[in-house]
Amino acid sequence: MMLNKNAFAVLISTVVLIGLGNVAMAKNGNNGQGMPGSQGMGYHQGYMSALTPEQQAISQKAFSEFQLKTADLRQQMMSKQYEYQALLTSKPVDEQKVLAVSKEITTLRDNLYQQRVALDTDLAKAGVPAMGHRMGMGGAGMHGGRGCR
Repeated sequence: MMLNKNAFAVLISTVVLIGLGNVAMAKNGNNGQGMPGSQGMGYHQGYMSALTPEQQAISQKAFSEFQLKTADLRQQMMSKQYEYQALLTSKPVDEQKVLAVSKEITTLRDNLYQQRVALDTDLAKAGVPAMGHRMGMGGAGMHGGRGCR
């Protein structure tokens, strides 16, 4: 019976956290082009202002497509992160489940990174110079690092 209560608590916690995350993203004006973050909007605007109008249009279109294309992948990664945290707080900690979920997170990150490489390659082919932190997998990278956590 205790296991069922714990599983139910994990499920409810995950649903609540995902819902709150979506509310926070909506409050930040995240319409698929999320730029809030440590450097986010200001950094992105500085990058965009250094581009020609044509490059700006190409860049913005590519970033928007990237965000839409990877939305499900980023959501899956966020859910797995919540699951991972829940497993670490359960008693007793099931090391095999923790390891399995961590491997799933790694796979999702790898998939997201490959999407980022494709974005950067497309931008390079289009003649758009690389944005300083774009390839970083956290921090203030592409649109404040959103999508790469």
